[in-house]
Formats: sequence, structure tokens, C-alpha cells
Amino acid sequence: MLFLAYISILLLAFQLLNSFLNLVYRQKLPSEEPNENIKDVSVLIPARNEEGNIKPLLEDLQKIQHNILEILVYDDHSTDYTRQLVEGFIKQDKRIRLIDTKDLPVGWLGKNHACHQLAKNAVGQLYLFLDADVRISGNIIHDAATYSKQKNLALLTIFPFQILKTLIEKITVPVMNYILLTLLPLI
Repeated sequence: MLFLAYISILLLAFQLLNSFLNLVYRQKLPSEEPNENIKDVSVLIPARNEEGNIKPLLEDLQKIQHNILEILVYDDHSTDYTRQLVEGFIKQDKRIRLIDTKDLPVGWLGKNHACHQLAKNAVGQLYLFLDADVRISGNIIHDAATYSKQKNLALLTIFPFQILKTLIEKITVPVMNYILLTLLPLI
């Protein structure tokens, strides 16, 4: 039993050290003035029954005129008004396209397949995958694209602020953040 206590203390010490290092070496994207002539980002949004979320996100993206070459939405067999809402935005913004649902191949999961289909249809230099339940503001897309190019990155992950509405989200999302911040060195 004492052995388990030592392992628990060791794990807790690792989590505290890792949390401290993540706090000290926390990285922020440098902010630069956007160039409206550079349009190289494909925004890719897999969506299934997102009628309550897709409209605010597309409104946010419409306000951003720099960097965004195209906005692709993959409607994954939605049974609500997701598709109709996106079609309304297509009439307002020529950058927005709706990708038709493909049958799910054997061995694939829905969201993975949706992201794969989006990537196959994208033409931008950089791909930005967004869930429909996030909001975008400021120059975050420009800053992320600029940073990725400057550092010649193949992948950049940004942790967005998430709007938690349901009880399940309020329970699970903080647990995911706890795991990321205490067990993964983010330097």
C-alpha cells in the first residue's frame, strides 16, 4: 500500500512541475498588422446538427477579410437546419462552400472522415480546422498563419476559449484541459 502512495505522490509532483513549466513557458502568438491581400487559409468546419452554433461562427468568419481564401462546411447528415443556414450564408459570401456528405467508408469515424473530405476539397496553403461551436475574433487567424509560416510549422494547435452550455460540456471540457495542462509539456 505504501508503494501506491509513493507512486501517487510522484505523479502529483510531476503534474505540479509540468503545470509550473507550462505557466512559465506559456507561448502566445505574436500579433502583427494583417495584410488584406494575402488570402491563403482554408477554414474547414465539420458540422453535424450544428444549427445553434454554425450561424455565429460563420458571422465571425465573414467579418474577417484578410487571410481567408475559403470557408468549407461539411454537413455530415444533419437532421436539423444546419444545411439551410449554411446555404443562406453562401448567398452572402462567395468564399463559403458546402461539401456534400459522402457515405462513411468501413473503418472510418464520422468526424475523421468529414475532416478528410474537407482537406481533399480545400485549395488554401494552410488549413484551419474549426469545430462549429467555437467563436473567432480579432486577428487570431492572421497571427496563427503568420507564425506558422515564420517558424515553418507543419502543425500548429491553439487552445480556444470554449463556450460551455450543457452540463456534460461543463463536466468534460475542464477535465480535458486539466489533462493537457498537467500531463503534457507544452513548451
